[in-house]
Amino acid sequence: MDILKEDTGALTATLKVKLSHDDYAPGVEKALKEQRKQAVLPGFRPGQVPMSLIKKRVGKALLVNEVERLIDENLRNYIGTNGLRVLGQPLPSSKSTEGNNWDEPGDFEFAYELGLAPVFEIELDKVKLELPVVDVNDEVVSKEVEDMKRRYGKLEAAATSEAKDMLLGDMIELNADGTIREGGIMHRATISLEFLEDEATRNLLTGKAVGDDVVVDPHKVSRGHDDLARMLGVDHERSITSRATSSSASRRSSA
Repeated sequence: MDILKEDTGALTATLKVKLSHDDYAPGVEKALKEQRKQAVLPGFRPGQVPMSLIKKRVGKALLVNEVERLIDENLRNYIGTNGLRVLGQPLPSSKSTEGNNWDEPGDFEFAYELGLAPVFEIELDKVKLELPVVDVNDEVVSKEVEDMKRRYGKLEAAATSEAKDMLLGDMIELNADGTIREGGIMHRATISLEFLEDEATRNLLTGKAVGDDVVVDPHKVSRGHDDLARMLGVDHERSITSRATSSSASRRSSA
């Protein structure tokens, strides 16, 4: 295989690739033999299908696969070996393939257009950089440790909910008199108590056990209509008109 680089601009180039029959033939023959071993056709025993039939059925596809594999492998090696700083991926030029004959394969020629990254130098002694200094005190360390415990901790069932727990419950739409609305919203969702902005609602949901029912305003346990719609399992318009829900079941996150 031959690869030739031609500069077409200050930051562009073309890689011309030429494959001979000797480049791709071994790989194609190997693939054909593997296909023959696995081929099952009426009138022939497994593995005994004539090679001429195998070539007729899958020969071109195997040829294309092998040529593409060789080009990809060699282009990457060429770019790495020559230290080319390519922007994105080489783009094949359709014009370069017009003379290729896949039905009667011989030599193949392809061209790939490259975008090259500019080379520039920075005189670091003339650049002023300001690096922020962080005061890492015990409070900052403790907060980071607590955040990591929660981030990488595991969920465990809790007897009663606490201020930083996550609740798992069924959101059930109620009528004005507190009865369950027929055909109303029923959807399982989670609520993180520590992120609730309404203190009264957070207190209402604290200290609850699995199976407890609590009536809450769904707008006070969500952030915006999109979040509310996801929590209730409805579309945006339906979430605006929802009145109340009942939630139960608490879980606590701990390391």
